[in-house]
Amino acid sequence: MELEKPFGVITACHRGDYFLVKATCASIRHFCGDVPVCVVVDGDFDVSELVRTYNVRILRTRELPDRRMRELCSGSARSKMAAMWVGPFERYLYLDADAIFWGDVVSKVEWDEEDFLVFWPELTGPAERSWLTRFYFNVDQLLAFDPAFSWEWNTYFCTGAFAARRGAITWDTWMRVENWWRNQPTMFSWTEDQGILNYLVFSKQQHGTLHVGRRDLQWIPEHGGIKETRLRFPSSLSTLPATVPNVSILHFCGQKPHVHRLGAYSRNFTAARIHHYRRSLNKSGWFAIAAILREECLLIQERARRKISKLIGRFEEGVNANAPTASNRI
Repeated sequence: MELEKPFGVITACHRGDYFLVKATCASIRHFCGDVPVCVVVDGDFDVSELVRTYNVRILRTRELPDRRMRELCSGSARSKMAAMWVGPFERYLYLDADAIFWGDVVSKVEWDEEDFLVFWPELTGPAERSWLTRFYFNVDQLLAFDPAFSWEWNTYFCTGAFAARRGAITWDTWMRVENWWRNQPTMFSWTEDQGILNYLVFSKQQHGTLHVGRRDLQWIPEHGGIKETRLRFPSSLSTLPATVPNVSILHFCGQKPHVHRLGAYSRNFTAARIHHYRRSLNKSGWFAIAAILREECLLIQERARRKISKLIGRFEEGVNANAPTASNRI
């Protein structure tokens, strides 16, 4: 892979969210033109549709130069960190596969001396321990390893979107905290990257080794509310708008933007999915809608298959537990 490009956009996907990253790339190309894009791919599945349609670069986790790095980044949310250590861009903007550009986000970033940009609203109060434990880390357990860390007044952010300088957080620094986690398995929350990345960003900032900035450029519909999302980011399903009143990264974490999920808000994301298939198939919107419905049917089938497999497994466990052993057979 060609290196040393000054700036680009990074996203990442595995087989299960490949259908999502198509919309991500469609939104990037629509709003930001020919900005370089790299997709970190975790798995061996075919992504030629992305390359053909958007001329993206591919960085596969299986091809990372270090065995330990391959093991860490494969099969986990840490795959995004590959861009930090061996990505093709000196500076990059990252967004998850369940996020889309809504407007020209790149033009809003505008950073010079900062090493890392947090995409989150302005801090309004100190962090609460219970909230930190749920989404980031256990304060007491972390302080046992780093008693000097000031945890109350940091702009903790969702790591589904941020901007960074490559190498701002080194591999060795990350692995040092990974080793803490192995020694204390309940230190960080359920996401493999969010707690560690937040801790390292603000710890390094406090030590003066990382220049951190903030931009209010990430909106999560589940957090901001569906009504407010509709007001701030109006969307038509027929096409993506040329310009928008509120530029942001719309991050659909939590309730994923599946059309068949009644409780999930997905309008803006679905518009990007339709835009992708209109572009990749070079056909009308009806063909795009048909392609999306096919994807949704496959998702429902896969979810049903997993549930049935779990039920069968539990049934077999129950049968084996109640089966007579050699000692109690007549």
